[in-house]
Amino acid sequence: MGNETYHAGGKPATDEWDSNLIREIRAILREVTDPETARNLAIQKAVTEARLHGETRQSARELFEVFNEECGSWSDADEFYGARNAWESALLRLPDDSQSNVVQGKFGNATAEDDPIVSLADWLANPAAPIEWLMEKLIAKDTVNVIAGRAFGGKSLSVMNRGLCMTAGVDWLGFKVPRPLVVLYVDEEMGRPLMESRLLLMRNADPRFQSAEVAERFLILSRVGVRLDEKKWQDAIRRLVEKRKVDHLVWDTLRRLHSGNEDRSEEMAPVFRFLSLLRSEHGASNEVLHHTKKNPEEGANWLDAIRGSGDIIAAADAVIGFWKEEKCFTLRADSKHAGEVEPLTLALDPETLWFHAAEPTVSGLEQAVLEVLATCTPGEGLSTNRIFRDKRVSGRYSEVMAALGRLREAGKVREEGERKAHVWIAV
Repeated sequence: MGNETYHAGGKPATDEWDSNLIREIRAILREVTDPETARNLAIQKAVTEARLHGETRQSARELFEVFNEECGSWSDADEFYGARNAWESALLRLPDDSQSNVVQGKFGNATAEDDPIVSLADWLANPAAPIEWLMEKLIAKDTVNVIAGRAFGGKSLSVMNRGLCMTAGVDWLGFKVPRPLVVLYVDEEMGRPLMESRLLLMRNADPRFQSAEVAERFLILSRVGVRLDEKKWQDAIRRLVEKRKVDHLVWDTLRRLHSGNEDRSEEMAPVFRFLSLLRSEHGASNEVLHHTKKNPEEGANWLDAIRGSGDIIAAADAVIGFWKEEKCFTLRADSKHAGEVEPLTLALDPETLWFHAAEPTVSGLEQAVLEVLATCTPGEGLSTNRIFRDKRVSGRYSEVMAALGRLREAGKVREEGERKAHVWIAV
């Protein structure tokens, strides 16, 4: 690099602080004999100086590359990535790149750390970037998402459907995919034989998925022992995401990817903190497959069926529920960005393993309710209690109410009146 002074990102500097800093770090690395101690001292010095000069995480990260070139002490790959990991941890003490280096406020020109408060006027003057959807209403860029359902309930098949659509830039069940994406599917559940046979069936069913470009964008790690709560795997995943420019990661399934207890928040926090790091530093979205104990009960909140720590739901930007009914599958989704989407009733083509929209089926309880209402004079109805007490209707009161709600949404019954005059009428 000669005598030319460089700032973060390889641009010529307008001052000499970074060249002086490189000189001081070179001295630390030369004079301190223990490599780990030298590395830690160098990083501490660099972060302190970066904070004083208003550097953000991204610019400081680029400056580290300059240190690497200048000092030549971290040329060994393992040593380099060890240094980089320590450096990345130190970067958490610097302001995020989404924040301005300098905040204009009553304190004058202060660093974001000194005066992190902004006013609504600041936001109005500098609007946030619009949400970038990877799959509209379901998965946004830079997000952590959870797809939940019972084992053997179709979750993996649905995610593989979505993954192929994302790599090809093809819409899925009406959810728009704006552009082709690079997807990394981390499989610790199926194994290669089963996963490969499923992907081949799906791929062969539609020529849009048969190009070499689509196949190159669908990346796979199958049963290699990934653990999201182990540093060596976190480091390896980050290198792969950066090298392959991954847009979206699928983790199948959560219980196979860590050594903690899913009922304990403190043991789940490191897993989701790492996923958040992939989101914030690499711009990658994550989709975590998570088993539920059972399907949602009729009339109950479907999110309550998701087992484990509340942190699993709290950490998610979107939750997708997917479960198998008697003759069909149901998809539900609730996103912080798009709200709750309309439930979908799906059927699976066993020949191609692709899901498609299906007509909602009428359960036995719903059919019994319709039979009871059919005994009424046209235009007249029955109260909920009258329906519940009829011998043809078997089920708890909450289940009968849920069945009536589904029939109303399907346009098969309507409500009239209030309180004691409230009745249900067949349409």
